Amino acid sequence: MQFLAPLPSRTWELWDGLNEHPNILTVEEPGFLRYAALDWSARRLAIDEDSDQAVLLMTHAGYLIRAYEFLVTTVGLANLAWFTSPLIKLDLEGAIRIAFLKVSGHDLPADIADRWPHCDERSLVFVLGRALIARTTGMTENTPASNVLRQCIDPDPARRYPSLYNMRAACHAAGGRGIPPVGSRPPRLRWNAIETGIGLLAVDRVKNAYECFEVVTAHRSYERIDVLREVAGELAQHAASLLNIPAPTLPSPPPPAPPVAWSEARVAGKQLERELDFTRALAIYKRAELVDVSDIAEHAIARARCRLALGDADAAVGLVRAVLARDPSRHEARAIEVRALLAVKLHTDAITAVDAWIAASPDDCNAHYARGKALLGLRRLVEARDAFERACVLSPKLVEAMWLRAAVDKSLARLRVTVGTPVPMASDLPPGELREALISGRLEDGIRLLRDDATSAAQLRLGDLLLYAGRFEEAIGVFERIDDPAALARQGTRADRSRSHRRGARDPRDDR
Repeated sequence: MQFLAPLPSRTWELWDGLNEHPNILTVEEPGFLRYAALDWSARRLAIDEDSDQAVLLMTHAGYLIRAYEFLVTTVGLANLAWFTSPLIKLDLEGAIRIAFLKVSGHDLPADIADRWPHCDERSLVFVLGRALIARTTGMTENTPASNVLRQCIDPDPARRYPSLYNMRAACHAAGGRGIPPVGSRPPRLRWNAIETGIGLLAVDRVKNAYECFEVVTAHRSYERIDVLREVAGELAQHAASLLNIPAPTLPSPPPPAPPVAWSEARVAGKQLERELDFTRALAIYKRAELVDVSDIAEHAIARARCRLALGDADAAVGLVRAVLARDPSRHEARAIEVRALLAVKLHTDAITAVDAWIAASPDDCNAHYARGKALLGLRRLVEARDAFERACVLSPKLVEAMWLRAAVDKSLARLRVTVGTPVPMASDLPPGELREALISGRLEDGIRLLRDDATSAAQLRLGDLLLYAGRFEEAIGVFERIDDPAALARQGTRADRSRSHRRGARDPRDDR
């Protein structure tokens, strides 16, 4: 697909150098973009009071902000003005896709034009606000979404949102749904293969297109030929006719499996879950024949467990929220909802869900532990530490909470890391490459060395180091993978010493 409007060579150079992003169209070479199945008929949104379209626009704003946060970290504010004329479209699956047009000086606020190509975040807020307004039928008076957009495009930069983070928070408060970070959800591999194949067909690279379609048609599901496979099959047959080769045939769907009584499906499915075969477990649960109305909730929860284990957090949340709407006392449904939200790093939404869980079951140690993880993801360390403390009080054998509580204790006083400053935890290391890296402040080298050491002691130190660097999500993942009673005992001793320090007591072992 050739880009419709000419762009400056610098824009092409920067755009071509980007890593792939799910919302930004990919450059194949300057002048050409990878084909995307865009919905050119999508209508503008009316953002009236409490309208679903206003919620949708604020959600789209979250995806746009996420894309520009990626640009800020990739090309930097010093070059960002080259990307200040975004073209926002939806693809046929409803996902936001962004291209960039030639920037016109007439459309730029003075705070960008005067410092070209530098663009600070207040100027960027203006750019995104203007792009979102172009997606609407017009601004209405005094609605949450309209007020957000008006503040974005205020002529006085001092009255705009000071950063993308603040703009994101305002969009969320105006009804926008939470947006997961890039990479936290499975890529749309088959959809991307079809898009790429269509684009290759358009430029007469028929053989390469056929190979893309074959990838999709070869995919086998447990139960049926899905729509994507049917579309890819038709496209593959078209490409085969152009290549004058035999057309591929889609495999016939298997005969429908007979229904299974829920009592049998529940036992067989749980056994498959224990064996970590969640795909087959889900297939069995789907075949279950429900006779008793009381089985509906348990059936939905079982499917949600499998969906979450297979990486489909959205489906898991949808299933358990339907259960909770009917019966808020279902604690397992609450737990799955929170775990799913944490899996896609929607920490604010997770806190809302876990607070409802705690309100219904205040003495559930797992609820307080999950709350600590959500707070840690938002860098609210003191509150996270208190949540882990509460989890440990309720269940002294909750290993992960003990580790994280002790590690957060260490991190409260050292949130910022300066390159070249010795890392305090290096003092007890023997001479070697790791000690040298940490003493010289080369934190990334130290993390890399510890990742290569699978021992529990090294992984505990790695978790401490990640917390020291403020990389809380990675630290949580490290601590949760450790399974060593001896390491737990050592970490528990550290936790006791940390509490002593908080009370002002002195431990003679600190002098060693």
